[in-house]
Amino acid sequence: MNVLIRYDPDHGKGLGPRTAMWTQAAALVDTGADLNYADPSLLRTIGCPVERNAVVAGATSTISSQSFVAHLLCQPSKTQLETDVVATPLLANGRSYNLVLGSLFLQQGALVFDFIKGEFYFDWKEQTPPGGSG
Repeated sequence: MNVLIRYDPDHGKGLGPRTAMWTQAAALVDTGADLNYADPSLLRTIGCPVERNAVVAGATSTISSQSFVAHLLCQPSKTQLETDVVATPLLANGRSYNLVLGSLFLQQGALVFDFIKGEFYFDWKEQTPPGGSG
């Protein structure tokens, strides 16, 4: 899945057009992952700030890492999601993707795999605007 990622310090402040540029990321959607993970080189490129220390536990090892805040955009949607992303050496371990989207991302909508129709996409939940109904 191709995803745009950036860090936008003005996200959600109603300050008009944003100046932070989007960076293309190749993402693996992992329904078994609890969190979102990104290669450290991607997080450095977009300038994400460190939020806190983190521990990444896999099937065969555990590593100390850091958690960052980032903003994701899955096209053609216009929905931008602010989410936590944990630094994990994906490319150094032979992966062809630099971003893993886990349940933290998937909770924002429905992942559709319709093999009969040949339709595969992420359907965002309808967001209720502040003070709105719905």
